[in-house]
Amino acid sequence: MTENPVVESAFNEWGWESHEKAQRRRFARMPLAAKIAWLEEAQRMVLLMEQQRSTVHGRVSEYDSKD
Repeated sequence: MTENPVVESAFNEWGWESHEKAQRRRFARMPLAAKIAWLEEAQRMVLLMEQQRSTVHGRVSEYDSKD
């Protein structure tokens, strides 16, 4: 089941408050399946970033321990 994303003009979004309100309206109109897909993708990104961060910290500690 492929849903079309909600597309809305961004020309009236001036400043953070205007953008935030428009973004909330867009998310409110999204179907539940699209919201779940968005959350699942966000979770995958978080897990990937955590993995990358732990890898970088591991390499830094290996470098520091050789001194």
